[in-house]
This record gives sequence, C-alpha cells and structure tokens, in this order.
Amino acid sequence: MRGIRLKHIMLIQIASVLVAILMVGCSSVPTQQTKKAPQSRSYASELKSVSVEKLAYDYCPQSGKIQGESKWKKLVEYANGCVTKQQWINLEMIGDRLNQVDPDSPWGSYFLSVASENKGFKERALWMIDLALKKAPDMGILRYQKGRILWALEFYKESVVEIKKSVSLDKSIKDAYVFLGQIYLRELNFSESVKSFESALMMDSRDKDSLVGITSCYVELEKASDALAYTTKGISLYPRVLEFRLHEAFIYENMIRQNEVALIKYKEIKSLLAQRKLDGIVPFDLDTKIKNLETTVQKSPAKLATSSR
Repeated sequence: MRGIRLKHIMLIQIASVLVAILMVGCSSVPTQQTKKAPQSRSYASELKSVSVEKLAYDYCPQSGKIQGESKWKKLVEYANGCVTKQQWINLEMIGDRLNQVDPDSPWGSYFLSVASENKGFKERALWMIDLALKKAPDMGILRYQKGRILWALEFYKESVVEIKKSVSLDKSIKDAYVFLGQIYLRELNFSESVKSFESALMMDSRDKDSLVGITSCYVELEKASDALAYTTKGISLYPRVLEFRLHEAFIYENMIRQNEVALIKYKEIKSLLAQRKLDGIVPFDLDTKIKNLETTVQKSPAKLATSSR
C-alpha cells in the first residue's frame, strides 16, 4: 500500500514543489535596534503573501523621492514596499541609494540581489548577496537569500547548506523552514520534513504550502488521524485548493478504508470542478476512479447483505 500512497503524493506534490520553491521571494526590514547588524523580519512576495506578520509598508516611491532620501531606515521601508508591489527597477534604485547613504550596511547589496533575481539576473543576484554577506556574515536572512539563488542556479547541495545556516542564525524566517520542508519531502525524508513544516506553522498556522506538505508527510508516515486533521484544516482555510481535497479522499480510501466516504469525496471534487470552485487539475482519471469505487462499494459485504434482505 505504501507504493500506492507514494505514487499519489508525488503526483500531487513533486510537480509543484520546485516551482513553489523557486517562486518564493523575500525581503527583510531591520529593526530600530542597531544600524550595523539589525535583527531581521522575513517577508514573502510569492502570491503577494506575507511571512510571519503583515507588511507595515506598501509604498514604493518614484526615482525623485528615492534620490532625495538620506535616511537609511526610510529607504528600507521604501524597499519593502517595492518588494510588495514587485517594482524591481525602483527596488534597484533604492539598493544603489542605500549603498551611497550607508555603505557599511548589508541592505543595499541585499535589495540589489532581490531586484536582480526577480529580473532574471541570477549570477548578478549571487554576486550582490555575497557582497552583503561580507558586511554581515551572521545575518540569517542573507543566508536564506543566497540559498534560494543557489537553488535557482542548480547548486542544490550548496543551497541546502545555506538554508540550514539561515535558520540556525535566525529562527524567525518562516519561509526558510518551508523551503527545507519541501526539500526533505522531495528527498522522501518525511520525519525531517514534518519538523520543518511544524516550525513554519508555529509562526503562521495558515501557511498553505506547509499544510499541504505536512499532510503529505503524515500520509507517508501512515498517521491517518494527523493527515486528516491537517487536510480538514486546509480545506477550511483554502476551499479552492484541489490538493487538500484529493488528500482527504485518498486518506478515506486507502488509510481509513471507508470507501463509501471516499466515493462521496471524489464525487464532491468532480462537482466542484464542474462548478469551477476548485483550482487545479486532477492527476488521474477521476471518472474511472469514481466508477471503480462504485463497483467496490456495491460488492462490499455490507451492501451485499442489504441487497439480499
């Protein structure tokens, strides 16, 4: 049965894991504590979602205002606004201005790295983040940025080293834990994957990628009750996400062994897809699945006993 489960999970997960990983964008803002080595907060730009807490800044100024600003804290605020709005040219201008205003700070090079990455210049993004790390080698958010770029450049082993280093330096980077969870899931290291996703969910209990990932892990670990609990939560929070409903139907069919319930769930999926209330494509023939389950249910001892009365 494990082989069947694995095939199901990988059809749903592996196709999207690398895309999800490579799409995660990140910016951070220093606190007011220190100018040279500030603590960092992590922000994610994927799907305009926010990591850990809601972005305080969503204003991305034009070039005149950027060039006229001399306060590094205000420039960092502007930079985070530009990340939120995905204004990469303006972000690049802010990075250059930050390097002029405060050349000893890592933030100018960091934001130049983020801008270059999102403009498709990965080698330049790596060069910029290395410059930032020379100024602040123990800042976790910089290590996370480097790890993401290395992954995009297909230096996978080196990428994971940097991501692990980032969470050892700064345990508040939610997206780094999500990244590691997806990596461990890809490597079928389900126990470590669960730990990473749990760390991310402690910071953001609504994180969609972590909920999908941890459900997949618990299915593979044969923990039906945990898998179903996270699936139910996922459906409640994200009713349009197909993966949660496929997981739910699969759990009832193959783990809890309640074919009647599984049949209902698969029919619900078919109905919701027809009404365009679900996003995604079922990675198998749903009609055949429903037909086969109907046959199985009709042949079940309970059904046969009922029919003979």
